[in-house]
Amino acid sequence: MDAVSVSFRCLAALVVPLAMLQCVFAETPAGGRVPEADWRPPKIVGVWDHTGRGLHGGDWEMTMSELAEAGITDVFMDTRFHKGRILGDMIKACAAAGKAHGVRVHAWICCFQGAEREPTPQERRDAVAAAAEQIARDYEVDGIHLDYVRWSSKSDAERQPELLTAFVRDVGRRVRRARPGILLSAAVFPSYPSCLRDVGQDWNDWLDYGLLDYVLPMNYTADEGECVRYLDQQSKDAKRAARTISGIGVTADGVTLDADAVRRQTALAAARGMAGVCYFDLDETFRAEIMPMLRRLRAAKGGLPRKKPGGAPAK
Repeated sequence: MDAVSVSFRCLAALVVPLAMLQCVFAETPAGGRVPEADWRPPKIVGVWDHTGRGLHGGDWEMTMSELAEAGITDVFMDTRFHKGRILGDMIKACAAAGKAHGVRVHAWICCFQGAEREPTPQERRDAVAAAAEQIARDYEVDGIHLDYVRWSSKSDAERQPELLTAFVRDVGRRVRRARPGILLSAAVFPSYPSCLRDVGQDWNDWLDYGLLDYVLPMNYTADEGECVRYLDQQSKDAKRAARTISGIGVTADGVTLDADAVRRQTALAAARGMAGVCYFDLDETFRAEIMPMLRRLRAAKGGLPRKKPGGAPAK
């Protein structure tokens, strides 16, 4: 065999692995190399609004119009629940605007936070469940979203995770009786089963036993490798993945993501068969930097699905 033949064989041996690597990079969102026109978003593209007043100081019609244009399918609106009080007028306005623009509205309730952060007293759990039931009965929302369903003390979490499970079951029973077909979801810590040990959130069981329709793990990280580890763990079971909405921390505590990082984390979740993503938070950064990117993707081939006014995304 002459030197030229050897060289060609060596080159051929290199070309095949290189082509395979090139294919992997082209198909893997993590590298940021997926053409925007070929990008496939998840079915649910949500956003948390912690003010309860949208982008325009309570003008939910204007806010919802902008969100719908960007392809947002679900809004998780903070009801500002505290000692039995809620932002009733804002819930009503948000729900009405959502219906007009085909965006689902989930009433977000912070259950055990601040001075009332421990779920131990029965009357505290009953008060939260009653508020959820009232909202479901009196306001035309599409879902109830629970947050801070956790222990702040690890020792309590280890002793009494079943108390939180019983609470979630009770809320579900009440809200589904008040409004049949309503969705129930919860924001949860991302790592299972460590979250069961640390804060008492047995969210695998909450899904498996039908207590929740969706869980939203707060996968707040700027480290893409860490994001991949979270998502890989959460998508091991395909049935659970189909009911898991990945929380992306655009401006979460200690985390800030630019538009390209948000696009990549969104694509990573979609590639794993997850139900969707939800961005934190609906603020000026989200409006100025993330919504233009979402509008561009929505307009591109394979972009975010268009919705007709008055329609709602499928469950």
